[in-house]
Amino acid sequence: MNGKGNPNYYKNIKHNNRHFEWFYVYFGYSKTLSKSYALVSWTDGVEDLIYETVNHYYTPEFFLFIGRDKFFPGHNG
Repeated sequence: MNGKGNPNYYKNIKHNNRHFEWFYVYFGYSKTLSKSYALVSWTDGVEDLIYETVNHYYTPEFFLFIGRDKFFPGHNG
């Protein structure tokens, strides 16, 4: 188990004021290639990112919290 690397490596996909549109999110990771792939698909297009030189631990659980905080009521549906 080798988890070395930058733990704060990030890239952003801009939402372009599409807060209330439906979208699909995909994230994939290849340990053998040390790459991650992120994709967001909206009704008007697709945007994706490739993360190079990534080294993650595998995890048995994944939790996703969508959009709820003290400023926004959260994902409805």
